[in-house]
Amino acid sequence: MPNLDTDQELVDENRKASIYFEDYLFNQSTPTYTLATLPTVSDDGGVSIYVSDATGASLTGSLCFSNGTVWIDVTTGAAVA
Repeated sequence: MPNLDTDQELVDENRKASIYFEDYLFNQSTPTYTLATLPTVSDDGGVSIYVSDATGASLTGSLCFSNGTVWIDVTTGAAVA
């Protein structure tokens, strides 16, 4: 027969971990730029930004990432210019 105290402790710890993870995900902030204010591309790549006036895939505004050389629009796979 399972130990209810131990099972409840496991449920409580899982709930805490889930809440922490949700807080982490939803409190992340992606910096916003325009095409005119794009930052210099980072040498390490992988940095994400939101470009409010990028026009990719019939949308205005796109999430973009650095590949270490240029900013790439995630909706088109093309360099943002």
